[in-house]
Amino acid sequence: MKQDDLHLFSDQARPLYMTYLRRAHDSERQLLEALPALAANLSVVDAREQVLLSWTQIPGQLARLEHLFVELSEPPTGQVCEPIRELVVLAEMIGEEYSPGPLRDLLLLALAKELKKNEIVNYTLAITLADALGYTRHSLIHLNLKQSKVNADRHLLSSMERIELTTRRS
Repeated sequence: MKQDDLHLFSDQARPLYMTYLRRAHDSERQLLEALPALAANLSVVDAREQVLLSWTQIPGQLARLEHLFVELSEPPTGQVCEPIRELVVLAEMIGEEYSPGPLRDLLLLALAKELKKNEIVNYTLAITLADALGYTRHSLIHLNLKQSKVNADRHLLSSMERIELTTRRS
């Protein structure tokens, strides 16, 4: 579907935009709670620092999103981002069930990347829908937030590539 085609469905675009805006908000809220524990379970220092850096940016990202909700006279609640919730639960399970070391680090970093990818998708959809609705300023804010997620995703991949796994033969 071309972006111009979305203008024909503005009655559908706004509810979809609100859905993805709320999903983005819920994702940030869930990650604000979950990232410190995920970081604590990482033994690779630069990976832990990258996760914590992402965590320190979340309050500002939430504030920008909440400002958009005020502009739209809409509440930020009412939408749970289930994929993020499921990944957070999985990260908690890995932290509890795997011993500290390269394998746990690799699994947690893979989950952290999945979390970032999910956030990127939410912001990409929000950008497209904001553009279709003529919310230019919103698009710019989402684009900025998305870019910070893309940068963090690259750093996580770099950390994953430096982990060495060895296997023992019995």
